[in-house]
Amino acid sequence: YYLSLNPSFRARHTSFQEIEELLLVKGMTTDLYYGSLERDPAGRLVPRGGLADCVSVYGARGPVDVNTAPAAVLAAIGLGPQAMDAILLARQTRPFRSREQLRALGIPDELLGRLSIGGASAYTLRSTARLRLPDGKVSDLERSIGATVMFGGSGAEAGYQILRWRDRLWARDTQWTQEPSLQ
Repeated sequence: YYLSLNPSFRARHTSFQEIEELLLVKGMTTDLYYGSLERDPAGRLVPRGGLADCVSVYGARGPVDVNTAPAAVLAAIGLGPQAMDAILLARQTRPFRSREQLRALGIPDELLGRLSIGGASAYTLRSTARLRLPDGKVSDLERSIGATVMFGGSGAEAGYQILRWRDRLWARDTQWTQEPSLQ
């Protein structure tokens, strides 16, 4: 398939070096990769996350951090909609600090092993700004920056290393209708 494209593309048959390489995979769409916008019951545009928000080439094996994992990642480890919604709602108030807090939400023990509370060494940090209009309302236009940062241990290894910096993640506005298709 990939050799039949114009221009052709020879797959490396190795691990991805950048997550954007997913855009070259047959069947991948920009909506799947970046996410899309949907209107909530109040008519506001709200983002629906894509793979770019959930995957990293800097991944590790083991449990995911319950305080930072996107909803799609929580679903991927087996949490049902009720448990996922309970976690997302609870962590808006304050972060989880113990497994007992998760048990109190009714998270089964077999799924608790897939969740951690902190402890990860790599994080993707993202900041998004939206313009305030002259009438005081917030515009649908937004701009984001992000960084994937690896935090060191203690002693001489303490500190951080920026693994990746993204100045412009994805601009959305009310005029947005469809991302260009990849040919």
